[in-house]
Amino acid sequence: MIKKIDLAAIPKPTDAEIKAYYQNEGKKDSNLKDLAPTVESWAKHLGYQTSFDLQQNDFCTSIHADSDCLQSLLYPKDLETRM
Repeated sequence: MIKKIDLAAIPKPTDAEIKAYYQNEGKKDSNLKDLAPTVESWAKHLGYQTSFDLQQNDFCTSIHADSDCLQSLLYPKDLETRM
């Protein structure tokens, strides 16, 4: 029997979120939207567990209640590319 496992991507930050993220870090406004945080640092900022230990994620449970889900440390476009 084949079991379906969904992979959830980390939501990519908007320009406004990037600006707010770096202002919280104490950086100046110049070209902040061009400096997207790494997916790992953005995931930590959003409260995701970034260790390599596999744990069931509340986000996956609420979105995919009828299937298993693994949280990836990839933005949606990067996840699609690897699939």
